[in-house]
Amino acid sequence: MRNVLYNAKGYSVVEIDGEMKVCWAEGHEGTIVYHDISEDLFERLKKSEADAYHVMLEVQHRDRITMDLQTLNKMRMAIQENRVDDFKQLANANKDTFDVNAPWATFLHYAAAYGSYGIAEYLIECGVNVNKRGGFRNSNALPYAAFGGHLDVVKLLYENGCKINTDYNLENPLFTAKSEGHLDVLKYLVDREFDYDSFGERLYAETREVMKKYSNQDDIYAFSIKYEPEFTSFISILANSYSYLNECSQKGSFSLNDYKYCEEDWGIWEDLKDLSDELASYYDLVDKWCGEDDDLYEEVYEEHKKRIIDVCINVMLKIKQSEEFSFYSKLNLNVFVREGMSADEELEIFKKLNDEQSVKEFEKFMGKA
Repeated sequence: MRNVLYNAKGYSVVEIDGEMKVCWAEGHEGTIVYHDISEDLFERLKKSEADAYHVMLEVQHRDRITMDLQTLNKMRMAIQENRVDDFKQLANANKDTFDVNAPWATFLHYAAAYGSYGIAEYLIECGVNVNKRGGFRNSNALPYAAFGGHLDVVKLLYENGCKINTDYNLENPLFTAKSEGHLDVLKYLVDREFDYDSFGERLYAETREVMKKYSNQDDIYAFSIKYEPEFTSFISILANSYSYLNECSQKGSFSLNDYKYCEEDWGIWEDLKDLSDELASYYDLVDKWCGEDDDLYEEVYEEHKKRIIDVCINVMLKIKQSEEFSFYSKLNLNVFVREGMSADEELEIFKKLNDEQSVKEFEKFMGKA
C-alpha cells in the first residue's frame, strides 16, 4: 500500500508498506527511484529547498562517502559560506575526491548551487570534469548555478566547457533559470545557443561560392548581403550588373543611380536556406524562453539582430581580401538590412565597405548629398 505524505517540486515523500521513502525521477528516461528516509531527515527536508536538496543527495549516495563525515561537512560549510581559503586547505588532502559523487553530488555541483565562485574556479583549475553528472538532477553543474541565479558562476562554467543540455527539464539550465525568474541568467544562456562565429564562417563561404558562380559576368558591379530580421529571418546574397541596371533605368521611372543602389530592384538573388533556417530556429527558441516577457524578448531580439549585422559586415570586410573579390574589376559591397535601420546607419555600413567615390554616389541616393 502506498500513501503520498509530501509533494514538492521535483520529488515526493511516500509511505510504502509502512516504510517512508523519498522518490524522484532520475536519468534521461525519468525512472522513478526510491530511497529510505528517516523521520529526522523528513523534517529537515521540509524546512527549505536547500535542506531538501541536501537530504536527497545524502540518501542517494550513502555508500559513496570517501572521507570522514567531519571533513566532508567542513568542506560543505566552507562552500556554503564561500570561504575559499578554508576550502583549499581542507581540499589539499582530499583532491582525489573532487570528481566523486559525494552524498550531495560533486563539490562543483555544490559550489554552483551556492554561488561560490572562488571555489568553483579553484575546482576547475584543479581539473575537475565540468560535465560530470550528479545530484538529484543527474546533470552537470550548470542547472544548479542557473537555479540559484548565480550568473557569474554560470558564465564561469560555460566558458570552461560546461554544456547546455536541454533534453529534460531537470538538466535544462534555461528551464531552471526561467522557473525561478532569473532573467539575466536566462538571457545569457539563450544568447549562448547561437554560434555567431560558426554562422559567420559559413556565411563567408556561401558568399564566396555565389561570387564564383557569377564571375563570368564581367559587368557585375555590386554584391550585398540582405538580412531580414523583421520578417522571415531570411538571409540572401544579392548582386547586380550594369546591363540589368541599364535595362531597369530605361523601363522604369527612377534615375539610374536610384536603381544602382536599391537592392530590392537588383537582378540576382541567391537565398541561403540553411542559414535562414538557423536564424528562424533561433527566433523560435527566443520566443519559447522569453516570449512571455515582452521586455526580455525585445532585449534579446535587438541584441541578436545587432550581432548578426556585425557578422555580415565582417564577412564583407573579409570578402574584400578574398580571391573572389579580384574576379571583378570594380565592386561595391554592402549589407542591406530590411527594415529597422535609419539612413545614417545604412550610410555608416556602406562607408566601411566602399571607396570615397561610391560613398558619394550612395549619399546622393540616400538624399544626404
